Amino acid sequence: MRKGRYVTKNEFDEIDEITGLTWDIDLKNNVSIKWDWPRNGAIKLGLVFFAEKPDDSLEDILKTQPEPYVVTKDMGKFYLKPLDAEKRYFKVYPGYFGGGSDIIVLNQIRENSTDLISKMITVSYKIEYKQVPLSDFQKVTMTIKSTERLQSDTAIAYAKFKNLTHICSYPLSAERNFSYAFYIKKNESIRLYASDEFSKNICMKEMQ
Repeated sequence: MRKGRYVTKNEFDEIDEITGLTWDIDLKNNVSIKWDWPRNGAIKLGLVFFAEKPDDSLEDILKTQPEPYVVTKDMGKFYLKPLDAEKRYFKVYPGYFGGGSDIIVLNQIRENSTDLISKMITVSYKIEYKQVPLSDFQKVTMTIKSTERLQSDTAIAYAKFKNLTHICSYPLSAERNFSYAFYIKKNESIRLYASDEFSKNICMKEMQ
């Protein structure tokens, strides 16, 4: 991709805008962003910027990111790169080559921003039970390993069940790796889960 000056353009038609923006992040924290190209066939560039806030203006973004990730329609590819921060918004602007080495960036302000994309965390866990002889109790040991430090002490929790009926729940530590042991009655069991607030960014995986 040739380098040049990025020139913003505020006046353009609806047929110049990108539509159908979608995004995803996989377990390896690769972010993919796709969109439908403008109906105007002359718009053949998609310029991908990251933003700290969803309402960051193109003018402010260009001050801190002079070189966006540029996708060309003719290549038939979209944006696919690792997420290089804990969380980011992404914005995609249509554009085209101007005179000389200039690239014209259309200041689209609707339907061109992702939601806040946060890193995916895989939490591997193992729950082991050991019966206590001559007792109504059993020892439970939970071993937990996560690929990243959890965002909050409330990100994952364990629930206690008695004969398959939920009794109570408790949050767990945000540390990446830890073990936790305690005693429960023999007719009780434990389940681990990601809280609703963080579940979309946490993959729970039972260790064998």
